[in-house]
Amino acid sequence: MKVEIQRTELIKPSKPTPQHLRKYKLSVLDQLQQPYYMSIILYYYPVSSSGYDLDSDIARLQKSFSETLTLFYPLAGRYNEEDLSVDCSDQGALFVEAQVSEDLSQLINEDSITGELLSSLLARQVESSASPLVTIQFNTFRCGGRAISFCLTHRITDGFGIYKFIEAFASTACRKGKANISDVNPTSFDLHSVIPARERIDRNPVKDSGKNDVTKFFFFSGEAISNLTAKLVRGQQQKQPSRTVVVSALIWRTLIKLEAAKNDRRRPSVTVHTLNMRGRTGLLPESQNCFGNFCNVAPAKFIPSDQQNKIELLQLVTLIHEAMAQGLKDSEAMKKVDDVSSFTSSFQKVLMEGFDDINGVDMYFFSSMIQFAGFYDSDCGWGKPFWLSPACLHRRVIFLFGSKDGKGIEVWICLEKNDMLWFQQHPDILAFTSRCPVRHHDSVVSRL
Repeated sequence: MKVEIQRTELIKPSKPTPQHLRKYKLSVLDQLQQPYYMSIILYYYPVSSSGYDLDSDIARLQKSFSETLTLFYPLAGRYNEEDLSVDCSDQGALFVEAQVSEDLSQLINEDSITGELLSSLLARQVESSASPLVTIQFNTFRCGGRAISFCLTHRITDGFGIYKFIEAFASTACRKGKANISDVNPTSFDLHSVIPARERIDRNPVKDSGKNDVTKFFFFSGEAISNLTAKLVRGQQQKQPSRTVVVSALIWRTLIKLEAAKNDRRRPSVTVHTLNMRGRTGLLPESQNCFGNFCNVAPAKFIPSDQQNKIELLQLVTLIHEAMAQGLKDSEAMKKVDDVSSFTSSFQKVLMEGFDDINGVDMYFFSSMIQFAGFYDSDCGWGKPFWLSPACLHRRVIFLFGSKDGKGIEVWICLEKNDMLWFQQHPDILAFTSRCPVRHHDSVVSRL
């Protein structure tokens, strides 16, 4: 499959950023983030070729991009590493138009989809003082289907930020029920004033995907999750765990077994789940719509025991559930800046507590986007997307998305090639995953 770039253009905000907003400062939680870009791709059915005007479509999307940048003004600027800020002088964001040589049906075939293939649909960036902070690539397929990809820097926002940006972009592109740009729900940009950046914070770099890394997709249907949950709680006097916790625990147990098979022994293992703190902390009462990185983390630790012959799934479910509960409790307890500063300075120590050697610990990062079901409402003028995906994952990073029917979970994971072969053939994965109906149902295929 060949993706050819047709044209690129820097899009500037529809209105100049006011002088008093020309410097956007990072918060201490922004400061902790790695210099990479988050990505989401939305997939749309073909439109009728009769009377279709591609240039008109491009112009409409660019206009929407420009108006959305006015609302999210830091994203039209450039990052300044020296003073941990964004120069909001309206330098612009990148819009790319691309043509794909094949039909969309070929791309979404489960056997052929790869992280590398998805990356070709993105206008990828490497952070520098000249790099745009957000990019959009509009891909048109031979069949008339299209995919719109969004890349936003993780340096100044999190999953909530990319969700709100796409929501605003789709609202202005479609104008569905919106009179003008001012009707889009406002986003707050005051996080840095509550939890300002510090002079220095040491970060452990995240290893980027290598040549031998593979990104794959696994679908857990609502029925499969219900069956797995029923087996877990049968005979147990406890509250039913969430589907996020259940699927995460099954993935984690398989990864623990993978490392045991490679090393002839069980190794200590940690999962780190991100938790959205918006509306859950006294630190920023009006935090429901704040832009920036505003997440806590929930590290769950598995320490192998010689007395334990079998890794019980319920044990891992409990570890993840308790870690999340503690993370939410800690978030609610954050009332002042010092509470956040204490968290950021002690996180690494807490993470490795109980382990003798950090090199002997396997660590996996889980990020759930399940709460952002509104991605599927992103009508950009041709109806709502029938599917979505991330791209450009890092090794040992796992993304969870809610399926379109609201019941299942789509899991994206990046592993080393040989590890992925072992993982996807494990009985637990084979037993509880299936082909994604959104991508393989006859009604979908017939429209592609």
